[in-house]
Amino acid sequence: MDIVSAIAVLSPFPVEIDQDRLYFAGAFHPQCISAQILNKEQRRLVLQQTPTRNPESSIMLALRFDDEELAWSLLNQLSFKFVPSPDLDLRIKAWSAKQLAALKLNAEGPNIRLALSTSHNQKLRRKVQRAETSVRSMLSSLPWPMWFGPLVIHESEQAAIISRPITPLIQLPEKQLNEEEISKALCRIALERYQQGQSALPEWLMTGLGEVAVHKTLGTGPSPKRMLKIRSAAGLQNIRDLCVNNAIVDPKLACAVCAPLVHTRNKHKLASFIALINNKVDAESAFKIAYGRDFKSLIENP
Repeated sequence: MDIVSAIAVLSPFPVEIDQDRLYFAGAFHPQCISAQILNKEQRRLVLQQTPTRNPESSIMLALRFDDEELAWSLLNQLSFKFVPSPDLDLRIKAWSAKQLAALKLNAEGPNIRLALSTSHNQKLRRKVQRAETSVRSMLSSLPWPMWFGPLVIHESEQAAIISRPITPLIQLPEKQLNEEEISKALCRIALERYQQGQSALPEWLMTGLGEVAVHKTLGTGPSPKRMLKIRSAAGLQNIRDLCVNNAIVDPKLACAVCAPLVHTRNKHKLASFIALINNKVDAESAFKIAYGRDFKSLIENP
């Protein structure tokens, strides 16, 4: 029997973590093992099963073994209200400073940083501010993510979003350094903080809200009448395929479906809708519960 199997017989997870010692409930007294005898996969299995009452010890242990991916994954699952201890705070700040230094950025500065060529910095700063303001307003029913360290927008050859709780990174090629792409990226990276555990929010919702964010940043609506026209033309089955049957996402239709979710009169209901989706409620039922309307009403009313 391997060590993890033996542990599982005693307890599915440690009842206490002290430095690199793991304590498990035993038949007569706690059983202690050293985390050093576990390999990387075994440590991950054990730490991922640790109760949330002891999250910081798990994070610190992961860092002690240089498993940053696991540490940030555990940190990402904690409440936005989580306040790290001085020791963990120092580790977080040191890691963030290291990442910023690699991008030639100072440790101190605004919440959103631009790691761009000099010619782009001034031109884009106001556009980024407009995009942030629009996205934050659209998602105002959700608390804005409290990342550790700044969010960085970095000029890169390939587009990518590195969503992590410490110094998250938006990478965009030079041609995509515009309000449209920045709005989409800010919306997506914010929404990814509201995913529960390993369960991702559906792509139609991420894409659709991103497209709506572009309209709001550019001041082009979206027009409720135009969105209704797009939904009506698509029809009930295409909407159901998009939201329930995992069809390939059409950004235009996704935008039209998501627009009512964040209309000025309705955007306060978005948090409830996302909570329902996170709890595996199907999209049409979530629409009914949170917004009081079904898919049929989406092709009949704005």
